[in-house]
Amino acid sequence: FDDRCLIFGHNGHGQFPERHMWGTNHKELCGWPDKAQLLDNKQAVWKVQHIAGDKYIIRSAFDDRCLIFGHNGHGQFPERHMWGTNHKELCGWPDKAQLLDNKQAVWKVQHIAGDKYIIRSAFDDRCLI
Repeated sequence: FDDRCLIFGHNGHGQFPERHMWGTNHKELCGWPDKAQLLDNKQAVWKVQHIAGDKYIIRSAFDDRCLIFGHNGHGQFPERHMWGTNHKELCGWPDKAQLLDNKQAVWKVQHIAGDKYIIRSAFDDRCLI
């Protein structure tokens, strides 16, 4: 839409994600002049981890919390969450089965063409926009 990157603003402490570009150059790096600075800032960096089939979890590199629709999947906006201090690789759930059954942190990633994808919540198939 506008090439801005998905971040949690307010230096990574915003409650909900927003689109942002740090400058008008280097759009492929969210406006940062080099990859090292983008990775050091972490706000626009996401860890996408395959779970099963077309299902993934998406974690913020800023604080390692998982992108979810809160309020038991009924939240209006996605937010970051971790269900416990253990098992960060599964958003705090002790095993994949429980993570997949809960669905709040599970995303379906569907390839459309080239570098284009659709990301939908596994909870209710709503698109991440």
